Amino acid sequence: MIPVKRLLVLFLVFIFFASPVFALLSGLKPETKNNLVKISSDIIVPHGTTVKSAFALNGNVNVSGIVQEDVVSFGGNIFLDKNSKVMGDVVSVGGTIKKEKGAEIMGQISEVNLGPFAGLPSFLTYKNLLWISALFQLTMFIAMLALVFLVIALFQKQVGRASYYAEKSPWKAFFWGLAILFTVIPIALFLIVSLVGIVLLPLYMLILAAASIFGFIVISQLVGKKIFQALRLKNKPMLLEAAFGFLIFALTALIPVIGIIVKFTAVLIGLGAVATTKFGTKEL
Repeated sequence: MIPVKRLLVLFLVFIFFASPVFALLSGLKPETKNNLVKISSDIIVPHGTTVKSAFALNGNVNVSGIVQEDVVSFGGNIFLDKNSKVMGDVVSVGGTIKKEKGAEIMGQISEVNLGPFAGLPSFLTYKNLLWISALFQLTMFIAMLALVFLVIALFQKQVGRASYYAEKSPWKAFFWGLAILFTVIPIALFLIVSLVGIVLLPLYMLILAAASIFGFIVISQLVGKKIFQALRLKNKPMLLEAAFGFLIFALTALIPVIGIIVKFTAVLIGLGAVATTKFGTKEL
């Protein structure tokens, strides 16, 4: 049997390298013999070279050779020197196309601006927008992690009770969370059509959001606790368990589809546990 510790390491490695975000930020450069596709990197087709097509995401394309089909750059510029020959279309989205005299283009040449992004300050390039997006996600991660620390510090006993219920009755917690989810729209509609309900609707949504966040922190703590137990690292501080579990969920969320399903399931179980234990105030 493969040790639990090794399985955990393999799982984390898979999450890290399966993430398309990691692929984008690390400058993934898939390249075949006849097609050039590069991300966050420039493409160069030297003089005397023939390729089938060239596509760059967040990179420039410099053509001096022959391209049998299309040349496309999203978020970059295209330069066609006097020796270049493109048998398809040349398209630049969010960039410019420069064509020297003598360059042969058999298809159409198209420059597509980015609509609302056109005319923005020069520092708001596509590449910089990627960095801004990454910085925003990092900021949100740090803010959520700080919230985890705050909730554990202020409501450690309540988190412990809800976590205990989720551990002992995960299916009950899941179905309670699912039941709450199915009643959200009917209750919201009822509050909207009632005179008093219009005032209560914001309070209801606030409580629901607080319960969902609290429940997710509860499940993060439980996951961290279970992983530490599997690694024979018992009696670790609840704060450390919650932080580690939250990190696991953050990494899992990077996996397309699977990440969303895992996180959604965790929120439902946590929501059910929080509702059943009344935010961890009910004695079990």
